[in-house]
Amino acid sequence: MFRCDQCRFVSQHYRVLLNHFRHLHLTLHSITCPASNCYQRFSSTFALKNHIRKRHLDFFLQHLSLFNRDDPNDNVSNATNLDVQNNQDPIEDNIEQEDVVRDRDAVRDIKDIVANKLLSIREIHKVPSKVSSTVAKEISNLVDLAQESIRDKVIKQLEQEGIAISDDVRKILNDRTVVSQSCDELDSQKKLEQYCVSKYSIVEPEEIILSQNNPNDTYQYISLKETLKRLLKFKDVFESVVNNHQSTDRGLRDVVDGALFKTNPAFQNEGHTIALVLYFDEFTVSNPLRVRSKKYKILGTYMFVANVPPARRSQTQFYQLISLCQSQYIKKYGLKAATTKLYEELQEVTQYGIDCLIEGQNVHFGCELLCVVGDNLSQHQIGGFFESFNAGLPCRFCSVTISDLRAGETGEARIPAIHDQQVQHIQENPNLCATYGVKSESILANLGNWHCTTSMPSDAAHDVLEGVAKITCELVLKALIAEGYFTLDVLNSRIAAFIYLGSDKTNRPSPLTKCGNKIQIRQTFIQMWCFVRLLPLFVGDLIPENNEHWCLFLQFIQLVEYIFAPSITPGHVLYLKELIGKFLERKRTLFHRDDTPKDHFLSHYADQILQFGPLKHVWTLRLEAKHAYFAEVAKLNRCHKNICKTLARRHQYAFALNCGEELFVQSVKLVHAKFVSVVDIEYQYHELVQQQTGADHVQFAKSIYVNSILYESKCALLCDKVDGLPNFDEIKGFYVIGSIAYVAAQSLFTVDFHPHYNGYIVERTNKRNLKPLSVYADVNPLGIYSIPNGTERIVILKYQVL
Repeated sequence: MFRCDQCRFVSQHYRVLLNHFRHLHLTLHSITCPASNCYQRFSSTFALKNHIRKRHLDFFLQHLSLFNRDDPNDNVSNATNLDVQNNQDPIEDNIEQEDVVRDRDAVRDIKDIVANKLLSIREIHKVPSKVSSTVAKEISNLVDLAQESIRDKVIKQLEQEGIAISDDVRKILNDRTVVSQSCDELDSQKKLEQYCVSKYSIVEPEEIILSQNNPNDTYQYISLKETLKRLLKFKDVFESVVNNHQSTDRGLRDVVDGALFKTNPAFQNEGHTIALVLYFDEFTVSNPLRVRSKKYKILGTYMFVANVPPARRSQTQFYQLISLCQSQYIKKYGLKAATTKLYEELQEVTQYGIDCLIEGQNVHFGCELLCVVGDNLSQHQIGGFFESFNAGLPCRFCSVTISDLRAGETGEARIPAIHDQQVQHIQENPNLCATYGVKSESILANLGNWHCTTSMPSDAAHDVLEGVAKITCELVLKALIAEGYFTLDVLNSRIAAFIYLGSDKTNRPSPLTKCGNKIQIRQTFIQMWCFVRLLPLFVGDLIPENNEHWCLFLQFIQLVEYIFAPSITPGHVLYLKELIGKFLERKRTLFHRDDTPKDHFLSHYADQILQFGPLKHVWTLRLEAKHAYFAEVAKLNRCHKNICKTLARRHQYAFALNCGEELFVQSVKLVHAKFVSVVDIEYQYHELVQQQTGADHVQFAKSIYVNSILYESKCALLCDKVDGLPNFDEIKGFYVIGSIAYVAAQSLFTVDFHPHYNGYIVERTNKRNLKPLSVYADVNPLGIYSIPNGTERIVILKYQVL
């Protein structure tokens, strides 16, 4: 039996499965070669057939040839000469009737296939609707022309052979094909969308009018309740909600391990409760230098389910759009007006939950708003705090004054009971706003157990990478250049000439600039992270050891590794708290500079990690990728009339193409793969491969993409830690055995930690390993670099791993 990877379709015949996959899933997913010990994937069924014919002849003869060699009733003569000459698939008379019915149900009709392809062209390539309409019309014309040519040839041939053509035959020859008719019926945006709504599960955006006096002032809202029902139809999402992924030890690995989740009564009751996380942020979909750029600044609201493990939440398709509203309307009517519909639905699902039909059974789910994430400005807007960070009480976690903040002090922690009293006092006497640092009640107040003082974590991407890292690097580099160790030109030349490995290739930092005496660092979040990690390799050899400015920078790198850790223990959290305090004090003393608000937010990070789990799992880095999607759609479509409606509808129709059984499908792609004989495998891995398979040939690749992460040679994978030192394997290649990609690796011996370069010195050993990726402590590969002007090899971590 052959089973589809994307849904529950099963067939005894591979050709039936191939047709099913081509019609329903090939637009979004690639298909894996079905032969044993082959892991190659294809985006074309034609290419897959050629691959099987060349590489897996036995499988081809058994399942894809013109006759089944294992069936004694089959004969070569049963295949018509016409089928052989035209290389067409013959009619399989031996397919059982139940498979035929199942195949017809899966493929549906030609019109459904045409609609799927047209929608895929429009949404996957993000082209204007006019393009897909034009494609439909052109296909219809081309098919009609092809049909006319074939009709004329058939009639001419029959007349030459003296065969009389009946009226019924002429009618059949003159009838248009189903393809051309379907294209005519789907050759406009309205026709295509109406048909897709009837076939796909699409949650249509709703246009909400902000003011009856100005009916054109609207925003787009997508039902939270219906979106959750749509998500729960995916088997993997449903299982994640039903099955708890909390850590069994004291380790903090996700938001469900934090005190906020564990102490929330909604998650302690029997039954299944969905933990909702909301994200608010503004973005621009046009050139920010344009005169009317403010018109195209949009507030986006997204939602994701925290019950799903972090490894699966990395895919941007998991983050669901809730609303889009132009920022000019937010300023005009207030944020509360643009979130009224969301608030009403949150109240409903929090109080009553939702009922979903899962496999014919009604399943009830409770819902609870766990936390709200975003940058500091949006968090203060949502919580009702002052949006100025340079006056009054600028912190939403404590009641510190701006003068005490600059001096490195912290204030009394804000707690729900006291905050609610302050809000009540402000409503009675608005003059107390400045005293409390609070403008108004939160727009999400009174939603279950959510509270603005305890359920709005800091965003490490904005605080650390955009704030503290940028300022710290500018100050340190300015001091080192002033001391004469190197110049800005030398640093830029080394950044450009550096040989980056692994993911650092795509995240390589941009050159630095100078404005007067000030160094300016303009990098994206990921570029800044890469720059901080690799700066010791750029200029570390030019700086003497124990330089006080360099020691401060190394101390900063160390705390970054703990802040960005995907898993951490409570003991390490206490160490991080001490490390942050020492860093901020040393920075104030060394540069005679007051703390900034983002410096102050770091002092609350230890408590927040205990509250929310690792902050890496609630940061906005992956959510920012949704902004890039909308910006690309707006750029390619160019029409900005009611831009929010366009973007919301396009997003929902693009998500509707996920019609498989599971939402999270592991994507594996081999790079320059080849088949090698097990006998010819190099002796270090020969025995290891033989222990895993009895096949004569296996597939080998030097590099591989897994979920868009590149694994290649000269990169290391973290195995474990022994006596405080991590152990690494160096990637040598990949062998595909039984549909599993095994890492052919060489063990590395960790000599010691080199504090000046903030990395681990490693040496190759004679030990060889063959392991699947899943057994490694961390899935992110690390470049193995050489120390400048030295022969030692070094591995620099991205973060600490539990």
